[in-house]
Amino acid sequence: MIRLLYFIAFILLTATACQQAPKAPDQPTAPAAQAAPAAPATPTEQYPSIPMAEIQELWNTCDYIDFIFYEFNFSMNQSEKLAIQSTIGHIAEETPLLTTACKPIGHVFFQVEGKNVLDADLYLDDQCVCYVFYKNGKKVYANKLTQQGVDFYRNIFSQVMKGGQ
Repeated sequence: MIRLLYFIAFILLTATACQQAPKAPDQPTAPAAQAAPAAPATPTEQYPSIPMAEIQELWNTCDYIDFIFYEFNFSMNQSEKLAIQSTIGHIAEETPLLTTACKPIGHVFFQVEGKNVLDADLYLDDQCVCYVFYKNGKKVYANKLTQQGVDFYRNIFSQVMKGGQ
């Protein structure tokens, strides 16, 4: 939360500094001193872990998972209880730190009796390996994937790439 406040303060200060009045053309200006280039700021987002009670509820009631992958332009689903529980088991307890470099590769919908009860962006690259969960269209939780989850998705992508050749 503190990081978010610092980020907002930084943005406000930057915005007001950019709105300085221009100098009149007849005013002499001092030569600008060369400053060392600043390191690019990488804003971050951090969300709490999904509560264990919600994971347990998903484990017990979820009867369908729909996966949509952007980059590979395909989707898949799971409707068998063991497969669904295996996918839910890929949610680690640790929370990730998301940077602006993190881009979702897909979206996952967890359903109970045909209704979406939870959905998540899926991140799977060198910097971000996690789910970011949504409720009512807003990001609310984020959890890393277990190594089994990473292997699961990489295996899927490997099969898709082989099938596309």
